[in-house]
Amino acid sequence: MKRLNLFLSAVLLLLGTAVGAVQKDTLRILAIGNSFSQDAVEQNLHEIAKADGQELIIGNMYIGGCSLERHYGNALADTPDYDYRKVGTDGVRVNQKKFPLSKALADEKWDIVTLQQVSGLSGEKMTYEPYLNEMVNYVRKRAPQAEIWWHQTWAYAKGATHGDFPRYDCDQMKMYRAIMECSSRVCDIYGFGVIPSGTAVQNLRATRDRENCTRDGFHLNHTIGRYLAALTWYEALTGRSVLGNPYKPEALSEERAEMARAAAHAAVKNPYAVTDIGFGEKIEVNNDPAKVAAYTLPDPLRFADGKKVRNAKAWTEKRRPELLGLFENEMYGTAPGRPDALSFQVIEEDTPAFDGLAVRRQVRICYTPKKDRYLTLLLYYPAGRTDAPVFLGLNFRGNESVCDDAGILLVDKGQYSRYGIHPRVARGSSASEWEVRKLLSRGYAFATFCADDADPDFEDSRVNGVQANFDRKYTWGNIAEWAWGLSRALDYLEEAGCVDASRVAVTGFSRMGKAALWAGAKDERFAMVVSIQSGCGGAALTRHNIGETLYAMNTHFPHWYCENYKKYNNNESALPFDQHELLALVAPRPLYVASAAKATWLNPDGEQAAAAAARKVWKLWGSKAPAKLGGHVTDAKHTIIPEDWDRILDFADKNL
Repeated sequence: MKRLNLFLSAVLLLLGTAVGAVQKDTLRILAIGNSFSQDAVEQNLHEIAKADGQELIIGNMYIGGCSLERHYGNALADTPDYDYRKVGTDGVRVNQKKFPLSKALADEKWDIVTLQQVSGLSGEKMTYEPYLNEMVNYVRKRAPQAEIWWHQTWAYAKGATHGDFPRYDCDQMKMYRAIMECSSRVCDIYGFGVIPSGTAVQNLRATRDRENCTRDGFHLNHTIGRYLAALTWYEALTGRSVLGNPYKPEALSEERAEMARAAAHAAVKNPYAVTDIGFGEKIEVNNDPAKVAAYTLPDPLRFADGKKVRNAKAWTEKRRPELLGLFENEMYGTAPGRPDALSFQVIEEDTPAFDGLAVRRQVRICYTPKKDRYLTLLLYYPAGRTDAPVFLGLNFRGNESVCDDAGILLVDKGQYSRYGIHPRVARGSSASEWEVRKLLSRGYAFATFCADDADPDFEDSRVNGVQANFDRKYTWGNIAEWAWGLSRALDYLEEAGCVDASRVAVTGFSRMGKAALWAGAKDERFAMVVSIQSGCGGAALTRHNIGETLYAMNTHFPHWYCENYKKYNNNESALPFDQHELLALVAPRPLYVASAAKATWLNPDGEQAAAAAARKVWKLWGSKAPAKLGGHVTDAKHTIIPEDWDRILDFADKNL
């Protein structure tokens, strides 16, 4: 066996055989698969082997969504239906289209050939035969020297909208158990070795990394997901442990790489059951105000060279751009401005709503030349007016969630199909967060779009959302993408002709509050900024370590901020700024910080302390200017209650 050959080579080296006299053994692997084998072998596998001093030749016979039945049909007819993607010992991938299986099997003297079932059928044993038996006979006839291994696929993410997920009642663990039953049965019957990618993925999901390994709910993302699968393939096929392997993708932190290595290693040792690999979900945090460590905040009125900011002009012309650049480079990431291709399509003309209280308009904000990527803006404005100020905010579950208006258009399946995760919710399911009628009755317009329009809230290797349509030189994470979307919505409001776009308040709750703050800090066209319980990475001081910490946030949500921000994990004192300086970037415009006392995870004391520390910047505009910085703390948990909107609207009445 090849693994024995690798072992003997290592023994010869240890016995002192001259390196030049020993021919490096090259392992030749051919996958007959689909996009799941693409995820596993076309990236990272070569690099992992190279870092371990091994040479591989890797082939992947690729057809997206290809089942055993289709592979067998192609073999029988010798159909040139595949992309033959081959990675040589130099790491260069060459793709040959319209390739038949027979030609690929003859292309190299393969040591290993792998087979797999399409993911949606991988837990349904009745779909395997007679096709698997015929494929085994076909491979053994044409590559008799090769060992056949089984590639165990993985269960879909919780909430995935893949069309085959209902076969398993949309239950991840039910799908995982079905895949385990089928893969162990196949390996027992045919004597295959198993490549336990499915268990490796499930091992990782049991850690604090959670569901951050797919890019759409089923395909693996380009960072930890594909790396994890490649690690599993390498250890399973070579017998060489990946623990301590020095290679990792550049964008992946060492901690997450260590999790992936441990998950893969444990899967090879125990391929049909989840193993606790020791990176538990729980991250120790402090919830006791008395245990907050002493800290010193950076002074927002000191330039980088230590000199004092003495007036509003110095702040506006020098200190503000200086701070903005720090936040861009070290936290939120850089992002493009308004794209040249930006255009607007009104998909519902002005329609009476709320029994004549308001007018409803729905608009696509298209940001690509083909107009195939867009934000769907829902806009209500008071009937009989075209000069109302506007509250603009991101919603988290779809426009239909903000109120029970039956006229709100539902999610366009074509727009979200690439995400794999976008569950439909009941109309008005988040109505208490918005109180749209109250806003309208108080004389305000209301505009919103779903955050998923800009980018879904999971680590997807930047292949979904607006990031995928712009130059990779930009380093933005999801928070900056959502903020970018808010600015594009403001672009539309400036042209809408039915509201006063010079009086737009950008607002957000929880993680959407983080995005609202960055949008308001960066885009000075927003006339007012409202943060509602935005917590760490939002309004709360990072150094005031209560509840969610920078490390916890970057671990659970590695896609929110740029990679530079991760170097401050458990190292907050090294930050060249803190969130009071983010708040200060709003000055002299009105800013309101709403907190909830029982939402301790979101550090309400740290939010209000940040606002207090930022107040000195407003003072540059005179003694009355600090009145434009307001806030409150309710006695609520992490939810919006009527008191929140009452107090925010009272503040807006005076300042917007």
